[in-house]
This record gives sequence, structure tokens and C-alpha cells, in this order.
Amino acid sequence: MLGDFLSDVEKLAELKKRLEDEREKLLERINEITLLLQLIDAYLREQSFVSAEKLLKEETTRRVEKKVPKRELEVLRFRGKVILKGEVTPDSITIYVDPEAKIPMNSGPIRYLIKLLDKHMEDDLKLIKDGLLSSDKKLTYIIDEENGNLSKIKVINYNTNKRLRDILSNVRWAVRTLLRESSKA
Repeated sequence: MLGDFLSDVEKLAELKKRLEDEREKLLERINEITLLLQLIDAYLREQSFVSAEKLLKEETTRRVEKKVPKRELEVLRFRGKVILKGEVTPDSITIYVDPEAKIPMNSGPIRYLIKLLDKHMEDDLKLIKDGLLSSDKKLTYIIDEENGNLSKIKVINYNTNKRLRDILSNVRWAVRTLLRESSKA
């Protein structure tokens, strides 16, 4: 009888773990869908009909102050907490990392991310060499760290929405991977 009870407890513990993992996967998928919806909404807003009054107001504002439009987005939420926030402008993205997340710069996923950004830079250099891209449109990036942990990534001249999505996806993957590893330890 005690053996049956222990077996049931083990089965329930295993079931609980599987359900928690499934919930985490679903939450991540919801976050990905939310991010895509935010990007689509921002694009649609940019492309939407604008009244003459608003155009006049915007033109006046542009004359007074040349302001770069930016939109903020939630890039990654892990276990209910926002870990990555982003600010996107037409030519750059800045991703801020929650300092409590403690994402080590020397980790494999972050090194992979840096290699990916370097590859994008190399691709742009080839396009510049072939005369297909102006040199002032070459992708560059800045990575800030505090105490050996990632704190901010700024990518300038991502150039296409596809590349922007690729960068966001890879940053999300790298940080999520490290968070999962640290939560298992």
C-alpha cells in the first residue's frame, strides 16, 4: 500500500513537471505572437491613412524638432517577468536586459549571437563592395556589459524587417536558453 502511494506521488510529480514545461512553452509562444502583433501594429500604423490636420501638425513638429519615431516592445518575458525590452527606430534597435537576469557575456549563446551579428556585418561589407549598399548603411552593433553580464545591445542599420526579426529572434533564443539553464541548476 505504501509502495502504491509513493508511485502515485512520483507520477503526480512527473505530471506536474510536464505541465509546468508545457505552460512555459505556451507562454513563450504567446510572447512571440505578441511581439509579432506589436510589429505588425506598428507597421500598419505607419502605413495607415493620416488626416490633413495630423499631417500639418506632424510637418510643423518636424520643422521644430527632427524627432526619430521609436516604438517600444517587450522582447522576452520569462516566468512572468519582462527580461528584455526593445526600442525600435527605422534604422536601429536597442535591447535592454533586466540586470537581475545576469546573462553572462562569456556564455556560448551570447558568443553565438555576437558571431551572428558579425556575419550580418560581413554580408553588408560584401554588398558595399558590390555597390549594392551605401557604406553608411552598414550594420554595426554595440554590446554593453556590467560586471561581466549583458546589459544592452544596440544594432544600428538593421536595414530590413526580416533582419530585425532575425536579430530579435536570436537575442530572445540566447537569453531564454541561458535563463532555462540557470533555472535548472
